[in-house]
Amino acid sequence: MAADFMLGFLALLMTALFILIAYKPARMVGLVDYPGGRKQHDAPVPLCGGPAMVTAFLLMVLMFQAVPATRHIGLLAGVVSLALLGMVDDYRDLPAGKRLLAQVLVAFTCVEYFGLLPLENLGDLIGLGDVYLGFAALPFALFCLVGFINAFNFIDGVDGLAGGVAVVALVSFAVLALVAGRFGAFDLLTVLIGCTTGFLFFNLRTHWRARASVFLGDCGSTVLGFVLCWFAIDLTQGSQPAMAPIIAVWILALPVMDTVNVVLSRVLRGHGPFVGSRDHLHHALMMAGYSPRQTVRIIIVIAAALAGVGLLGHRFTVAEPIMCLGFVGLVFIYYACLSLFWRTATSKC
Repeated sequence: MAADFMLGFLALLMTALFILIAYKPARMVGLVDYPGGRKQHDAPVPLCGGPAMVTAFLLMVLMFQAVPATRHIGLLAGVVSLALLGMVDDYRDLPAGKRLLAQVLVAFTCVEYFGLLPLENLGDLIGLGDVYLGFAALPFALFCLVGFINAFNFIDGVDGLAGGVAVVALVSFAVLALVAGRFGAFDLLTVLIGCTTGFLFFNLRTHWRARASVFLGDCGSTVLGFVLCWFAIDLTQGSQPAMAPIIAVWILALPVMDTVNVVLSRVLRGHGPFVGSRDHLHHALMMAGYSPRQTVRIIIVIAAALAGVGLLGHRFTVAEPIMCLGFVGLVFIYYACLSLFWRTATSKC
């Protein structure tokens, strides 16, 4: 156990070191996020957080050989592919269609050729036994992977938000992997927690840091979304799953609910789902008067509370249909509350 935590600490230090090394070169080559539009920063910010995290993660795996299973090669292949795609997107701002197609190809390769199990079993969602998808297992796995990659990219709108929510989910998965004896997955998750925490030292607003000095970029946000969904699938499928699929849904509840709300809102207004707008939870909280730092703290607490519901449901073996019904009800309440808030805010304006 002590060795595992040492891995995480080394990953943290390595990520911080790579960010410091890459900071000036990123500015020199133009790998920066410029202010304007809906963005909150007023000066160019280097997008070296994602590349630093990915580099540290891959080096830690290489140095300590923390890949005990063949299927974990798919995780590394997906991380490398999406990191490269994200860096190109950070430089050139790829069209949404091309970016989506590339993400689908990466997800398909990881599932079909690198051993990640497709989402065959959704668990006992309605009390009539486990729901098996059959021929739809592969398409549904691709839908979840690509959907969550973009869901996590969607929430990366305030300093520290994406990284903070990711740490909550990674820690939750690590706890369940450890309890289930999935020590290979636990090692990888520990390294990812360290890498993400190292990035947060430069991105999270604190009393000592008024604004983020580096951003994740699409390189970092898409990779985080991919690894979170990858572990959600890996730990819920197979002959000895670490948890029921609905538990993973609760752990990832906040990005899922926010994305469902945003996509529905945009489609109902006749807009495309990838057209930017200010209808996320963090936008609503800041519209209500909370500062960016307060907004991030509130959302991280909410994410932790929702993940805690999932962990408690797993610990006390709450029936899966009850957990499923609770989540569906929560989605409706979330959508209704935000819709009411925006209608009220719009009418006052």
